[in-house]
Amino acid sequence: MRDEGVKYTGCIVSKNKMNKSKPYAVILTGYSSGGRTPKRKQAHIGTFKTKREAEAERARQITAMEASTFVPPSDILVKDYLEYWIKEYVSGGKYKIRTVEAYDSVVRNHFIPFLGHISLQDLSERDIERYFATKRRDEDRVSEGTLQQHYAIIHKALKVATNSLRLLSVNPAERVEGKPRGKRNSKVTDTWSREEVERVIATADKMGARQSAFYHMALETGMRKGELCGLHWGDISLVPGAGEIIVRGQLVKAGPNWSIGTPKNGRERRLPISEELVERLIRWRSEQVIIRSVTDSYEDHDFVFTSIDGSPLLMNNLGQREYAKLVKASGVRRIRFHDMRHTNASLLIEAGTEVKLVSERLGHSSTAITMDIYCHTSASAHRAVADSMWRKKYKKDDISVVEAIYQYGEDNKEVAQTYKH
Repeated sequence: MRDEGVKYTGCIVSKNKMNKSKPYAVILTGYSSGGRTPKRKQAHIGTFKTKREAEAERARQITAMEASTFVPPSDILVKDYLEYWIKEYVSGGKYKIRTVEAYDSVVRNHFIPFLGHISLQDLSERDIERYFATKRRDEDRVSEGTLQQHYAIIHKALKVATNSLRLLSVNPAERVEGKPRGKRNSKVTDTWSREEVERVIATADKMGARQSAFYHMALETGMRKGELCGLHWGDISLVPGAGEIIVRGQLVKAGPNWSIGTPKNGRERRLPISEELVERLIRWRSEQVIIRSVTDSYEDHDFVFTSIDGSPLLMNNLGQREYAKLVKASGVRRIRFHDMRHTNASLLIEAGTEVKLVSERLGHSSTAITMDIYCHTSASAHRAVADSMWRKKYKKDDISVVEAIYQYGEDNKEVAQTYKH
């Protein structure tokens, strides 16, 4: 990406009489140390109308050299640089597979078509601002949250160009006005009630042993889809009274070339499970053994939830086909697959479970994340409070007891208020 063998040591002003509009040129001088014999090298900085302007630029270049802030000229385009960055720093770095795919998709489908033709050293904050303005109003408009991801990617790429490769003197993304600001959790999370959960589990039981165990596990543990699909039998204990799951990884890529990665926060977690789930898993494992014995093409990779040939479940098909059928057959409200995870957390918090315990089960890096996402109560709890506003008398022996539990987190301080009527 950068010619490491060239060292610039000086800067001169040269006059070109043939160029009448801008006759004064500023040129860097140096040498190449790549071979046995050093060779003289020059790099053209620019042309100027007056000698004074040229001398001012020469002085600026010399000052930069002496202050170690010097950036040699380069004609590399944004397109070429971003492709190099993806190959050397993203694909060749410590990023997870899905992150690499996401970065590559944004670069190729968004940044390169819009910014790729611009010289990297000519790229300005205004160019990046125009990019975001276009993405906010065009037919292919994307959400502010997605644009926030785009900004993080371009900022990270240009940071490497500035700090590591010395292709830029400053990162233009730093000076962008109107940076995308995603509204985290601005939309109320939609979850199922306990009655709806019971209906879904009952329907899954009728669909088959695999579906019974899979959806029961999803709703009981709050595991992510990738964690469910990447789970191995070696990570499960089915001992009666001591059943548990160890979440060690997640399926990051399905299909013939499937791959397993680490959990989202990079840490394993241990989840005790109920007797009901243990029974469903034992039932499914027995059926899986039969499928393996009668299927010639079956490849055993020790996955808990598998397709007919032993390969891990296709994550996209689960949400678009099987899960959609389950929701329809259950007669419950349509929510996203991932909202089963939200349902698990919401029901636990509503039941009075400590936020720290919920956070550990979900695999969050801190309780602050858990509170930020789940600091809300159920619709039934809100309705109970609203009804209590107009009740003048309360009976001690009232068999209809409703508890509305509010959890708030502030600076690691949790305040709980319980209202009964």
